[in-house]
Amino acid sequence: MAGFASLRALLNQAIDYAGMFPPCALPLEPALRNHAGYVRSPEAYILNGFVLPVGQFNAATKFISQFDATHPLRVAALGPKIANVDAFVETLSDVSAAVRSLSRSDGDRISVSHLEMFLPDDVDSASLKKATEIVD
Repeated sequence: MAGFASLRALLNQAIDYAGMFPPCALPLEPALRNHAGYVRSPEAYILNGFVLPVGQFNAATKFISQFDATHPLRVAALGPKIANVDAFVETLSDVSAAVRSLSRSDGDRISVSHLEMFLPDDVDSASLKKATEIVD
């Protein structure tokens, strides 16, 4: 049994579900339906967030009824890929506001576990500091 506890600790929240992306590439509704089942399974401890592009936040709220306080939708927010640092910092403000709004939309059934965004090639330490201030 000790081996199982170790494995469980290692795998705890290790996997984001990216059902909308290859190889599955499911539309939003069936991907969320799948995830609603997965969060109710005995292996749910392995799941972290449902990878959801920020641009899909509003559409996803239509399907929030599939989740509840015991089995919430934890979102791994995916921001857009931005080509340069100035646009990145500007876009990050909008993305951060969208994340806060989604988290407040139904706090018992939905939350954002983390945000992922590609960094542009021209990012520097000053830009990263500014980005950190935006998302804090």
